[in-house]
Amino acid sequence: MLDVLEVAREKGMEEGIEAGKTLGIQEGKTLGIQEGKTLGIVEMLLSAISEKFGPMPPRIADQIRKIENQDTLDALFRQVFRCADIVAFENVLRQVVAGENEKQPS
Repeated sequence: MLDVLEVAREKGMEEGIEAGKTLGIQEGKTLGIQEGKTLGIVEMLLSAISEKFGPMPPRIADQIRKIENQDTLDALFRQVFRCADIVAFENVLRQVVAGENEKQPS
């Protein structure tokens, strides 16, 4: 009788491990897709800035690469077309970064 319980326990553990692996793989794929999308938006934003304003100071690219929120990146992308020059865009970027920092828990 003890052997049957042991076999059942081992079978349950194996099934649990497999279910965990499947869930982990799915979560990994989802996170990878989100991260890839974010990186794509960042690269499009940097390209748009360079196209409109010419070479940008590295500090701007560094600040943009630190932003993970896709809505924020989308909003900055739209600002490229509204700003007259790189100085105006950098002012908007500074405000956005400050707003993002306020949202993060301490």
